[in-house]
Amino acid sequence: MAQEEKKGKNRLRYMILSIIIAVVAWSVVTYTTDPDITKTFAGVRVELIGEDELKENGYVVVARDDLPKLSVKMSGKRSDLIKTIDKTKILLDVSGIDEEGEIETEIAVKLPNSKVSVEKVSSQTVTVTVEKLVTKEIPVRVEQTGDVEGKIIKSSSEKETVPISGAKSELDMIEAVLVSVDITGITETKTEKKEYTLVLKDDADREDLDTIGITETLVSVTNTVYEPRELPIKVVTKTGNETALNEVDTATEPKTVKVGISEGVNVEYITVTIDEGSGEGEYKLDKLDGVYIPDKNRTVIVKPIWNQIN
Repeated sequence: MAQEEKKGKNRLRYMILSIIIAVVAWSVVTYTTDPDITKTFAGVRVELIGEDELKENGYVVVARDDLPKLSVKMSGKRSDLIKTIDKTKILLDVSGIDEEGEIETEIAVKLPNSKVSVEKVSSQTVTVTVEKLVTKEIPVRVEQTGDVEGKIIKSSSEKETVPISGAKSELDMIEAVLVSVDITGITETKTEKKEYTLVLKDDADREDLDTIGITETLVSVTNTVYEPRELPIKVVTKTGNETALNEVDTATEPKTVKVGISEGVNVEYITVTIDEGSGEGEYKLDKLDGVYIPDKNRTVIVKPIWNQIN
């Protein structure tokens, strides 16, 4: 009986010792594989919030690429920190800004959970550049592609300009809006809605357009079909006191131009006006109501001959 009692006590001691060893082993493994650490993460981007409210106040943030990336020092389990860094956000609330200029604004760090804590941020404030929100009328440019044999087609926009909103500095980068029209297969006059794209000035970068707002991307374009007429080109100038144009010997290249003429319009020739005494060069044909001259036909070379007046 005493021997059995002794064996029972030994088994109990072994069980307690096994539990202690297991707890110690678990603690050692936990500490060595997933210890509490403090680590600084660099290059955390600043995220803007409250921009809708800022626009309601009549302002927008520009130069987003100039916003700094901050460093955040955090503490917690190694595994938690690894999971947290990609979901940690540095928020900058711009909803309360009501002026333009370089505005210094406090930041806030948003963590995905409470298992880690923020020890330090490289800066508690970030400066944002704010401009007034304005609207500008941007000219519409229509460009044709394709061709229709035996026809002249005029593609014209219903509107000369379209309104686009944004910061003035960004709107100034936009030269025009471009509507591309494929005239292949068009045989009768018709109007259609076409999408447009932004044409930027030579020194502008599309990635800099952070604030541009476009509510309507469609423009009505009318494609007017003409039967082509080939008319002679006549060089004209104002009469002067010292020189006069010799219209007989003055030449143009080409000598004629293909145009489209609206119904009811009578015209016998197309003029090109030059200054007195000017020399050989490229000149634009004069515009005439009811006559459509395709852009590719508008430029001619003029070789003027001047007579001296005594």
